[in-house]
This record gives sequence, C-alpha cells and structure tokens, in this order.
Amino acid sequence: MLCAGLVLWTVEKTFRRRAVLEERQRDFTNAIAHEMKTPLAVIRGFAENLEEDINKEKRSYYLEQIIGQTERMDDMVKEMVFISRLDSKEYRSVKEQISVREVLQEIITSYSARFEEKQIEVNVSCGTDFLIYGDKGLIEKAFTNLVANAVDHNRYEGRIRIDIERDKCVIRNTGERIPEEDLPHVCDLFFTGSKSRGGEEKHLGVGLYLAEKIFRADGLRMRVENTEDGVCVAVR
Repeated sequence: MLCAGLVLWTVEKTFRRRAVLEERQRDFTNAIAHEMKTPLAVIRGFAENLEEDINKEKRSYYLEQIIGQTERMDDMVKEMVFISRLDSKEYRSVKEQISVREVLQEIITSYSARFEEKQIEVNVSCGTDFLIYGDKGLIEKAFTNLVANAVDHNRYEGRIRIDIERDKCVIRNTGERIPEEDLPHVCDLFFTGSKSRGGEEKHLGVGLYLAEKIFRADGLRMRVENTEDGVCVAVR
C-alpha cells in the first residue's frame, strides 16, 4: 500500500510538473505571437500602400517604416534566442568581479546619440563603487536594458539620474509613472500594462524581464518603483 501510494504520488507530481511546463510554453508562444502581430500589421499596411502606389512622395517613408519594423522583429527574435540559451543547460556562465561604475560609463558613452536625440540630461553619482561577482556579458546586457528603458520611457528634455553606492545602483528617469496595479508585473515577459490616456497599449517587451532574470541568477534583487516625477529601478 505504501509503495503503491508513493508511485501514485510520484506519477501525479510528474504530470503536474509537465502541465506547468506546457502552460508556460503556451504563454510564451502566445506572448511572442502577440508581439509579432503589431510589426507584421504595420509592414503589411505600408507594403499594400506601395503596391497600390497611393502616394509616390511617401515611398521613402513607407520603406523606412517597413525596414524599422523588420529590425524590431529581428531584435525580438535575438532576445528570444538569448533567453532560450540562458534557460538551457548548454549555457556556461563565466564569473568575475565587475565594476558597475565602469559598466555604466561604457553604456552611457554608447547611448550619447540617443540622449542627444531626446535632449535627455544624464547625471551619474558614485560614492563607493558597486562590485558584482557575475558574468560580465550578462551584467552589461542587464544594465543596458535598464538604461534603454530609462531613455525609451522618458519624456523629451527629461532627466536620468544614476546613483551608485557600495551595495546598490539606482537609475531614475522622468518618464510617465507606472499604474500601481501594474508595478508587480512589469518584469513579466512581454507584459502589456494598462492602456495609456490615448487608448494605446504599453508593451514593455523583454527588457525588464531579462534584466531581472540575470540579476536574480547572480543573487541580486531588482525593484521597480514610482517616484514623484517618474520611475526608478534599484539593483542591490
């Protein structure tokens, strides 16, 4: 009786685990399909305009939009492949001591054109450097995603403030505040938050999801909060 019960419990546990994995796979597939719908619809619309030759003066604009949307889809696919590699047993991370100050200095330099484009003022304050023991490539990617988010969701002529201390790094921007009901879910894969005042959905893609996943793997915690004039992300 005891052996039979143990076998039944083991079988039930296996089926339950498989059901959870299948549900996650369905959610993952549905999320990708949902994200792909928008760029595909845009590409089709502009391609039809080109085919019908509606406005010859706008041909270059239509082509720019099509190319831009294909680049967006390409980036999305690369992120999916990267996440798949992280989840696989084949990925081998190389740990080393990393200076967060140096990582962010390099990222800020590489993003100078984007800051200038939106006229964003960037201020960095560093007391004692925040040192992390982890995979440098992954940590760089995580912080790059945070900086990219701070730019993309910032206002024109906004500000980004980065404070680095011995045990944490806080990145603040002057973008639109996140609805309180959405805050617990902003790190979910392909999270679509509450609709904006214009009725448009806000897609946060995989940036925060991936950053949180990378930091968690190295024993760090990432928290997203609203501030008086925007949003801040703290890593500690």
